[in-house]
Order: sequence, then C-alpha cells, then structure tokens
Amino acid sequence: MFVAGVYRKPTKKRKATYVVRKEEATALKRQLETLQRQVAALKTVTEQVAMEPNEHLRQLLGVNRVLNETLRSQQLVVAGAQSTMAEFQENQSSNPLFTDVHLPQSWDQRRQLLLRLKDDMFAHGCRYVLERSRHLDLLKKHSSEQRFEDDQGGFCCERFELHHLVGVQSVKQVYDAATFFLTNAEISLSEATGLVIVREDYDNVGGDDSVCNYRLISSYPSGLIAESNRISYTKYFEHHELIGGPCALMVVKNVDSDGLFPYNSRERVRKDISAVLLIREIERKKQRKVIEERASSKLGNCQGVDKEEAVVVIQRLTFMKAHQPDFDLPTHVLHDFGDDVARWGQVMAQTIREVISTAHVQRGDSCPQPPETRIRAATEDLGHRPALLVEMRDNAMPEASQRCIRSKQDAHFSLSSQENQSSNPLFSDIHLPQTWDQRRQLLLRLKDDMFTHGCRYVLERSRHLDLLKKHSSEQRFEDGQGAFCCERFELCHFVGVQSAKQVYDAATFFLTNAEISMSEATGLVIVREDYDSVDDDNPVCNSRLICEYPDGLVVESSRISFSQYVEHSDLFGGGPCAMFVADSVVSDALYPYSSSDRVRNDVSAMFVITEMRRKKQKDAETLTDVRDRQGVCKAAGEAEEEVVVVMRRAVFTKIHQPEFEIPMHTLHALGDDAARWGKVMVQTVREVMEAA
Repeated sequence: MFVAGVYRKPTKKRKATYVVRKEEATALKRQLETLQRQVAALKTVTEQVAMEPNEHLRQLLGVNRVLNETLRSQQLVVAGAQSTMAEFQENQSSNPLFTDVHLPQSWDQRRQLLLRLKDDMFAHGCRYVLERSRHLDLLKKHSSEQRFEDDQGGFCCERFELHHLVGVQSVKQVYDAATFFLTNAEISLSEATGLVIVREDYDNVGGDDSVCNYRLISSYPSGLIAESNRISYTKYFEHHELIGGPCALMVVKNVDSDGLFPYNSRERVRKDISAVLLIREIERKKQRKVIEERASSKLGNCQGVDKEEAVVVIQRLTFMKAHQPDFDLPTHVLHDFGDDVARWGQVMAQTIREVISTAHVQRGDSCPQPPETRIRAATEDLGHRPALLVEMRDNAMPEASQRCIRSKQDAHFSLSSQENQSSNPLFSDIHLPQTWDQRRQLLLRLKDDMFTHGCRYVLERSRHLDLLKKHSSEQRFEDGQGAFCCERFELCHFVGVQSAKQVYDAATFFLTNAEISMSEATGLVIVREDYDSVDDDNPVCNSRLICEYPDGLVVESSRISFSQYVEHSDLFGGGPCAMFVADSVVSDALYPYSSSDRVRNDVSAMFVITEMRRKKQKDAETLTDVRDRQGVCKAAGEAEEEVVVVMRRAVFTKIHQPEFEIPMHTLHALGDDAARWGKVMVQTVREVMEAA
C-alpha cells in the first residue's frame, strides 16, 4: 500500500495461539491413527509368520470355500432370473418390434399406409436396439438367442447380435452393401443354403426404393413350402441425434394380413420376420497382433501412441415366428426354422463383406456375376424339382421386380452382462496331480459336489419353464481376456421311447464314443489321446480330445465326467432320473496345455434326463377334420397318455486366445463348432434308440 507516496508492506495478521495449538493437535492425531494402523498390520503379518503352514493354508481354504459358495449363490440367482424371463417370453410372446400391419386391396391405400408407418417404424426400432445394447461393449463380439414355443403352438426365435467390419471406408459404404443384400436376399440365401427362394412380388412405393413390400417363398428339399410377406424401410442419416454421428437404419416387418395376397396356411407354413439393423461407426485403438503386443509389453510400451481406426458396427435384432399350419407337420421341422434366423445373419454379413471387397477391384478386373446370371444359376436345377417349383419360378419375380433389380445392379456392385462377469456357472477348480492314485482320489472327491451344484443350477434355470415345450437360450460373447464364450441352456424331448433309462444308455454310448460321432458329423479329425476310468462301479473318467482342422489348426480339451442313473429321485419329482456332469481341467501336471501350438477349448456341461407324461397329441389333419365337422378345435373323447423323456442341458464353452496369431473370426467359428456338439448328441441318441 502507498502512504504519502511511499510503499509500505501490509502488516501480516498473526494466528491466535489456541488456533495454532488446535491445528498441531489435529495433525498429531492423524499421525497417531496412521501409526496405529501400521502396527495392526505388522501384528497380522507377525501372526501369519508365526502360524504353522498347515493352519495358514486351512484359513485360506476356508475363505476360498466361502467365496465360492457366495459366487455360486449369485449364479443361482441369475439362473432364476433367466428362467423368469424365459417364462415371460413364452407366456407373453409378443414381438418386441410389433406393429399391426393390415394391407388393403387398393394399391393407393397400400402405399399410403406404408408411407404413414415409416417414421414410427424407424423411431421405435432405433430406440429398442439402443436400449437392447445399452450395457454392451459394442466393440466386442456378442450374440444372444432365445427359442421357444408360444401358447398357439408357434415356434418363436428372438436373436440379437453385433457384427464388426474393419477396414471399410464409412457407414455409407456398409449401408449400400447391406441395401444390396436386402434387395437381392432371395438370391444370396438360395446360393448359401441350397434352398429355392423366390420373390413373388415386389412393390416399391412411388419409385422410392427405401420403402417396399414383397413376398418370399422358400421351398425345402422335403417339399415343405414357407411363405412370408414383409415390408421394409431403409434410410441413411448423415447425423442422427440419438447416435451422435452418421448411421443407417433398416427395418423389416411382417404383414399381419393382406387383402390382395392372403396367407395359405393349408399348403404353406407362415413365417413372420421382424428385424432392425442399426449401422454406426465407432473409433478404437488399432489392434496389433499378439506377438507385437507381447514385444511391446517387454519393451515397457515405449513404441509410441497407438493409432486409431474406425470400426463399423451392425447391431441386428431379429424376431421370427413360424406359425403352426393347418396340415400335419412334425414339431422338430417347425423348430428347425430357428436355424434360418442365425443363417440369415451369417449370409448377410458375408454378402456385405463380398460387396465391399468387390468395390476395391478396379474396372476390368474380375467382378461378380450380374443378378440375371446369378438368378439363372440359382434356378437352373429347377427342372429336376417338382412341377410346383417350376411354376413358382415362372410366376415369381414379375417384370416390375426385375426392373427394380436391374436399375440397382451397377450402383450396388460398384459400392463398396455376462461379458464383464463371464464366470462359468458350472465351474470347478480342478488341478490334476501327477500320480495316478492322487488323480483318482481327487476325481472321486469331486463327484458328489459337482452333481449337487449342477442339479441345483439346472433346477433353478428351468424352474419357471414348461418342460413339455421346446426351449433354448444361448449367449455368445468375448470376455476381458479376449476369449470367446458361449453359454447355452435347452430342453430336448424324446417321444415314443420306452423310458429315461433307454435315453441314458444311448447318451452314455454317445459320450463314450463322442470323437467318432463328431468326426463323422463334421468331417474333422477328432481323436482321444487318453482315457482314464476310475473303476467299473464308479462311472468317473478323465479324457483329452484333440481336434484337427483342414487348415492345420489344432484344438485341445481336457475334461472329467461323471454319470449316474437312479430309479427314484426326490429332487426331480420322485421318478427315475439320469445325470451327466462334465467340467474342464484347469491344469494337469501330467498333460499340460500347449498354448504355443494349440487352441484350448474348455467345456462344462450338466445333463438331467427325466420322464414326464402328457396327453397324446393329435395330428393337425385330425384336428382340422374335427374343426370342419363340429366347428370346435378339440377332438372328441379322452386322449391317451404318452411318455415324454425330457433332457435339460446346460453347457458353457470357453475358447481361449492362444499364444500364436489367430484371426478373431476363426475363434468365433470354433464356437460354432462347439455348439454343434449338442445337435450331434441328440441326433446320435435318436439313432441309437431307433437301431435298438
């Protein structure tokens, strides 16, 4: 401050003595608390050092048991929640993308209706997909699928999955390729599946290719014909407010009734499809190869900042319902339609990659066949099919549809919850020692605990399900270590068999000879390197399977398995019951995993086989006759009862990242092969019982 032109330093105000003493006392108290904590920690360390090794080990084992029980309890809670959700889906099997669409006869009214629905379909589809993926890591592989029967006997399948495209130019490029696939879906699917799929009618509203109505007819080798009537909307957004950047939306919805083209349930199976595709772009650090990452970690990550790359993510939700037709149709045939949903997504992703790859080929290089050539190639063999299919070909794809495809030809061809908590619900920490006696003693000790926990899990997982209805649920995802995981639960039914014991014997035959059945079904070379059975009175064994692929890739698994059959089980309703439980070996002192040249595949499984009784089902033709004669939907008289053997099957698969470089899509393809074991097992069980 200035006083009379002279600067004087302001006088500093002194703290009161009691304030200084108070601050010093507070600091000393804090220091005392810190020292007391350090003393307590040192006392604990001293006690542990003074403790005998066995006593310390017992304490650790006790803590480990408590943690394992807590984890298992949480997994049972999750299993119960999954069962509750499955029950809700079966009882309230509403399509999450449902919009009540009834097309009138007048073409003008039809097109006005389609245009009115457009904005609402986009808004609802986008919101649902965003909510469905809210808590997912969009940069990780994921798929979730549920299959079930509804109250009307229809078979439903709901599937949500993420597809990733790396190295593409933009969302617009992927959108154009996806539009090409949707416009020519019947051709791509015919080529990929071997089925005859034709488009009977195509109507784009007012020349707007982004809004159209079409009908697809699919013919199966057995002579079965499925029909679907759909409307589709497509749109590209330079900036979408909910996404925060460019994106593309594609919405497909089935038509509930059509005044011009009604469904023919007496001759065809009606297949409803609703789907939403959301295409968006996400930035991530450019992934390096496994060898580069290890070298970088050894050098202390001193190779500079990782580059970023754009990944185009396709979020795809599909809901399919195959209606029960008016003619007789085996239940398992209706259930096989669920495979079409997964196949549709695979063909779509493959076609998009091919179209984008073709866009990189210069003019004059080899290019794909034009649609007309592909159509002829896909239908050349129709002369060897029934006359009905030839008629379908001749009447299909009218002139308006062909003009629409030709007009797009040049343009399209020139354009280019579990995951964070991925614990195995059937996991047992199994470490096999070197000596055979210790190995066998360990296996016998594990048996009761694995049966108990496996039964509790399967019971909780199926608590709210109707065991006489078809059901399957599957989730696939990547865990934090980059491993590919697959968790699957399903109900399999065996009708016309004698007893649960018969199914148990057939399943035992399959598991004993699994490598032979799988080699025959897949064409792969699968061998059992070692097989150790504890003794004849205890069906307990340890085995190692080696699977070799045509490209030289080798997959190995080491597992233990237990089986048991009882004539009376209080846990499963008091009747006969058979159980199989298997789990992977975490480490084996005699036969360690070879991650340097093999891919490790862990499999944990629990099968429960029980008997149930139901009224013998009448054929659909018989019910139709009764309906025509009496105007009612039930057959006269009391129905006879029949035995149904139900297999509840829970499987968890984990394919580890090896030490050598392997493409991520190859790792996911191994997951598809692992899922085939269930189908091969059920098929083998049926064949063994038929042969008997």
